[in-house]
Amino acid sequence: MCAEPAQMSRAQDYDDHWSKWHAQHPGCEWHLSYHGVCGILRPILNPLLSGGGRVVDLGCGTSNFSLELLDDFQEACVTLVDVSDSLIAQLEEQHARNPRVSCVRSDCRDAEGLAALSGAAVVVDKGTTDAVHDKAEKVQMLSAAVSLLQPSGVLVSISFAAASQVLLLQRLGQDLSLRLLLRVVQVGKEKRLVALLGRSLDSYSADTDELSRRELDRLLYRGPLRSELTVSFEHPSLESCITVEQEVANARSGEDSTGSVVWPSAYSMCAHLCAHPHLVRGKRVVELGAGTGLVGLVCAALGAEVVLTDLPQGLQLLQKNVDRNAAALRVPVKVAELRWGMEAARQVAPEGCDVVIGCEVIYQHDDETSAALVGAMRCLAGEEGVCLMAYEFRDGLVQDAVFFDCANEVFEVEGESLVCYGYGVSEEEDDRMLYTYKAKAPQLHYARDCSHVHSESSVRLEAEARTHKLPSCTPARR
Repeated sequence: MCAEPAQMSRAQDYDDHWSKWHAQHPGCEWHLSYHGVCGILRPILNPLLSGGGRVVDLGCGTSNFSLELLDDFQEACVTLVDVSDSLIAQLEEQHARNPRVSCVRSDCRDAEGLAALSGAAVVVDKGTTDAVHDKAEKVQMLSAAVSLLQPSGVLVSISFAAASQVLLLQRLGQDLSLRLLLRVVQVGKEKRLVALLGRSLDSYSADTDELSRRELDRLLYRGPLRSELTVSFEHPSLESCITVEQEVANARSGEDSTGSVVWPSAYSMCAHLCAHPHLVRGKRVVELGAGTGLVGLVCAALGAEVVLTDLPQGLQLLQKNVDRNAAALRVPVKVAELRWGMEAARQVAPEGCDVVIGCEVIYQHDDETSAALVGAMRCLAGEEGVCLMAYEFRDGLVQDAVFFDCANEVFEVEGESLVCYGYGVSEEEDDRMLYTYKAKAPQLHYARDCSHVHSESSVRLEAEARTHKLPSCTPARR
């Protein structure tokens, strides 16, 4: 099959760029040397290479990585592959007298062009994926790499430690039914991601060292994954994972995308509900400010009767995510418009509900909005229901005092930390909380105007927030 003209032009561009780059940077070792990861790789590569076997180094450049690997496995051989004609000519001359080293000029994205190299015990990608900028071409290149492996073979991919790379490898592993092991290694002041993909890795523990666990958690959950079209949540309590679409186009166009992406607290709240399914199972649940609907959909997957609510502009995304996850939901999920306030809430659920869910909906609201949010919570929960509100402490602490003071007028509150679930926060931190609100008994008259508490709370909070403490009127962290 002949390549399309556009593909040929792109390949020539790569050849020209990297031929010039290698000429200007002789002997460059991207990311790290083999000795920097040999402790991780030896136990896995030993069964594959100790009695022979071939290593294919895709996009080898001028790196000595695979040559150092050969020093560890004296029976193995290596094929160095690069897109640069001039570099391959140089490498062929350099290794002409070494029968264990061969050189091939090829585009690493071209599975057909690489087919003659199939049957490899190990394929190495050290920085090559990083050098390919288009996401579809990254997938194309990694898929071509996997196609070269023998059934028991392993792909070793070393790259910058980035969330996008972790997600790319995870999805590739799922799509190709490959086991994925991830490690993060320290290289000077920087960190690098070491990934192993293969069908013969089941006997190796997926448990990671402390550095890898902490850094992978930080990469994936320290903030929203705004570059990802979809994100997923899975848990042993769920029959299948819940996948929701994000409106990433909003973020790219400069529109407010706060509610159209998944925030880390949502994962923590989902994990808490999965760990305590009795909180929602068999109950009527209304989620306020549902955004992508992830938390409410997890409630539905656990057996709750759920209504997802948001402003009009968010309803289409909610309905799309309901439809996407229909097979995983135990009961149908409804989507409804709700502008916060008692009357609006009564129209959405005239008989109220058992549980009100709110995740990351408390953030720098004015007096009127805070009062409307508390009013909706009070109307929906009634005398017997509860409100579960996930909150993360940020720089809006002073403004958020208005909500907490309003809520304390009509609710009893208990707080518990969500730090134990991880998702971007460490055990040393205590900034992610779940507050459980229950109506006070006897019922107190609810004042819609919360402006009378704003001034005194703000002054008090501003002083105490400097020492990271909370006033008695605001639910304290445990």
